[in-house]
Amino acid sequence: MTSSGFVEDRAGYIIVGESIVFSHKWLEATTVATVSSKVYFKKTDVTSVVMPAGSNSVSGIIQTCPALVANAAHAGGNYVIEFKATVDGNIEIRKYQLACVATGKEL
Repeated sequence: MTSSGFVEDRAGYIIVGESIVFSHKWLEATTVATVSSKVYFKKTDVTSVVMPAGSNSVSGIIQTCPALVANAAHAGGNYVIEFKATVDGNIEIRKYQLACVATGKEL
């Protein structure tokens, strides 16, 4: 099952095996267009590994990325999710870091 939520509201971690659709709210924006997202692990783009299907979308000022599936090979490390969009005519990028935690491990 895939859950969803605003990345800003998350506790800062994702558990191996979880599948979560993250959204980002471009605060104070009037228009948001040309949206994309990437996920990095140890400075390497792993988007195709952890977001294997789907595409970004935008509704009003809310950008939603494809489901991120936490990979067991990444347990103990951190993901950096990068949201990119044209906001009111300007290209803007926001980044969020999430720890990738193995099941059964303490935070």
